[in-house]
Amino acid sequence: MATLSKVLYRKLIVQPLAALSAVVFRNQGSQNSSGSNHFPLDQSARDTQAIERNKLWVRRMAIAGTIGMLLLAPLQVVIFLRGASDLDLQFTQATLQQRQQFEQLEGALRDAPAERLRQGWLQLKRLDPATAPATLPAPSAQLDDLIAEANRNRDTSLQDLRRQANGARFALGRDSLRVLLASLVYGWAFWAFFRRA
Repeated sequence: MATLSKVLYRKLIVQPLAALSAVVFRNQGSQNSSGSNHFPLDQSARDTQAIERNKLWVRRMAIAGTIGMLLLAPLQVVIFLRGASDLDLQFTQATLQQRQQFEQLEGALRDAPAERLRQGWLQLKRLDPATAPATLPAPSAQLDDLIAEANRNRDTSLQDLRRQANGARFALGRDSLRVLLASLVYGWAFWAFFRRA
């Protein structure tokens, strides 16, 4: 009787419980395996979104760089034109100042007494007053020599000013052209990077 009850207990309770446990654990295992498969998919989606956000940020920076470089290019033309105008104005003012100084010097020479003209003429000819010849050119001739020398000095000063102005204008144009070309090259590079991003 005890043996029969044990057999019935095993058939009616133990074996069904074992089968049910196997089914439950199998289902949990499949759920866990399916859940573990979902996690990489979620991580991959997040990585894809992060990459897209980074690409969008890079494209925005590239288009901003392109616009900035294209705006810098015409600005160099404005800078050159304004700088050249300032240089021309400075050259004109310096030229007027040189001419005014010459006119003042010429007026002072014409109003100078004969002895002052004699001293100036001797300095011009690099003659020692103690050993100067007794017969010297007339004061009018001395005045002409002094004015001619002043004219030569004025012309030399004006040529130096013109040379300096031309050099400054050339340097300004060279620098502006360099920045202009660089801005165009960088603008094209930003645009190419934008199209590739």
